[in-house]
Amino acid sequence: MIAPIFWGLVVLDLAGVLLWFTLGLAAAGSAGTSPVRVVLLLLVLPLLLLGLVTLLYLRGGAPGWRLLAVLLAAAPLVTLASLRLVAQVQFRGAMNAEGEMTFFRDGPHRELAEAIARNDTAQVATLAATIDLNRGGLSGMTPLMLAMRQLRRTPDQQEVLRTLLQAGADPNLGAQSELPLAIAIQVAGTAGTGPVIALLEAGADPNLVDEFGRPVFFAGVGHSVTPETMALLLDHGAAPDMVARGGQSVLVAAALVGNWPVALLLLERGADPSVGRNLDGLTFAEMVERVPDEAGADGALLAIRQRLRQ
Repeated sequence: MIAPIFWGLVVLDLAGVLLWFTLGLAAAGSAGTSPVRVVLLLLVLPLLLLGLVTLLYLRGGAPGWRLLAVLLAAAPLVTLASLRLVAQVQFRGAMNAEGEMTFFRDGPHRELAEAIARNDTAQVATLAATIDLNRGGLSGMTPLMLAMRQLRRTPDQQEVLRTLLQAGADPNLGAQSELPLAIAIQVAGTAGTGPVIALLEAGADPNLVDEFGRPVFFAGVGHSVTPETMALLLDHGAAPDMVARGGQSVLVAAALVGNWPVALLLLERGADPSVGRNLDGLTFAEMVERVPDEAGADGALLAIRQRLRQ
């Protein structure tokens, strides 16, 4: 009876190891992690441990040793099930009566989160004066990050953001792989530059590097982002020659998405076209020469070529 259970657990463990290894290897490039390290930590080490457990089962003659081997083989699955259960309890505790995620349990922080969702500036101001605005809830979510996400739904409602910043919310504190300034840049097409200005004037650092090794002001090269937004970032200290993990410069990033007006502004503001490479090892100037002439927007591409050839 114990043998089918053990070997079934081994098969499940092996499948889990291969799955985590595949996911880890796929994410290694964007995260800047060495593939060798991924192989060692997510494949070699788990397989070695699984091999030791299997050896214990095969060589342990006494029932007690075999039972221990079964328990060890079941440990990863039990751990995953326990973590999932804990996560479900946390998520349910952070939801309001309508089933909406607030990221905070009952108390002033929950009330503040719900006031932010309503764009209730008066209530936000009252609650913000009484609590720690930089205390994170579930997944590290802060009230300021909730306000930034709310801008995606109601871009014309920006008073809540300003109220939180005036009350001491940290403009550099992000959550769930996002930073406040990055969101402000992304929504500039609908919300305007007001949120970007508010964050920068409150001390947001445009050179802050996210967990993927990318300076936050690199978001200013997105398809819908205008040179006006990038100019604000540069005026507040964005370093145009910074290089992201992987070797990309902001000029290279602009070329990759074809935002030539922003690339032209960066050149005019002193960005070095020789800094940085794309994944193929090309510099910004080499990338520009490979772009068809018709890709230029309002003559920006032509102006860039003329500038590079001077």
